Amino acid sequence: MEMDVLTLRMLSVKCNFYLARYKKNGCMHNQRIKELSQTFILYLKFAMPILLVLVCNILSGLALAKEYQPATRLSGDYLNDSRDGAYLINHNFASNDELKTLKKKDHYNQTITQKQNNIHILVALANWPPWKIIDQTGFSGIDVAILKNIGMKLGITFHYTACPWKRCVEKLRKGEVDMITSFSKTPERQKFTEYIDPSYHQEKIVFYKKKGKKVSVKKYKNLYKYKIGKIHASFYFETFNSDIKLNTISVAKGAQLLYMLDAERIDLIVGHEISHDCFLALNGFSDKFEKVSYRAPGTHAYLAISKKSKIVTMKKIIGDTIQQMLESHEIKKIIHGFLNRTLPIGSN
Repeated sequence: MEMDVLTLRMLSVKCNFYLARYKKNGCMHNQRIKELSQTFILYLKFAMPILLVLVCNILSGLALAKEYQPATRLSGDYLNDSRDGAYLINHNFASNDELKTLKKKDHYNQTITQKQNNIHILVALANWPPWKIIDQTGFSGIDVAILKNIGMKLGITFHYTACPWKRCVEKLRKGEVDMITSFSKTPERQKFTEYIDPSYHQEKIVFYKKKGKKVSVKKYKNLYKYKIGKIHASFYFETFNSDIKLNTISVAKGAQLLYMLDAERIDLIVGHEISHDCFLALNGFSDKFEKVSYRAPGTHAYLAISKKSKIVTMKKIIGDTIQQMLESHEIKKIIHGFLNRTLPIGSN
């Protein structure tokens, strides 16, 4: 009996001990919660205005981005900085919402029988002065000026998306854009492209060397002695593009070739004469490089439509308009107007 009483007393003492510790810890816990709550309220008091400003700025930025996003059906790439230009003729932008509206109304499927103002065409452009110029002012150049005149005659609005040349070609292949300009005709490209006849220009293919270097190219066979820089995915002429014996190096941006030639990492640059004369002049390399004697006829350049585009039905009427502009020398005047602004490159 005494053991039971003792046991009960011990249990009572233990219970009182744990109860007291629990109450103490509970008070400390409640005090800690109270302190954290006060700290959180103080944080909200000072941080909430900043958070509200950040949220407002983000929402405003999203609204502006949506409003001024360049026209594209799937994706929009910013400009390829391989070449720089400075002439503004015209540029048009359309938001994705506007293009969605156009597709819902099925404007792409309409057959053009007379001038109308509801045809919208998305064009992929790579920076390639003087034919295609992309800078902070927008899109311009000979090709854009020609498209502007075609648009005025047929009631077409052309929209542009900037991309490196290789990506522009890929966008055309996938049908992510409707059209591309200054496009050479090859069997591989004809698999995914409808070319618009006639061709509207042709450039000679030339080779540039650094002045003072002992590099002599009078015939095609002389090219085998040198390392030649070229733009990836560009077509120059069949013999050159298919010649696997040539020592060539491909880069994505034209500016890379200029610095490589200037640093004597390559011996020659291949290019389309008008474009590269302009390119060198705009980038300050006219006095450093010169053309070698050998040159090739080059290929004809066309406007081309993706076979996946719904504007394929417009191929003939656009081609007829180009033919009229060639016969009236309208295209010739546009080209000469731009070439008069560039500096010539001499040859040896």
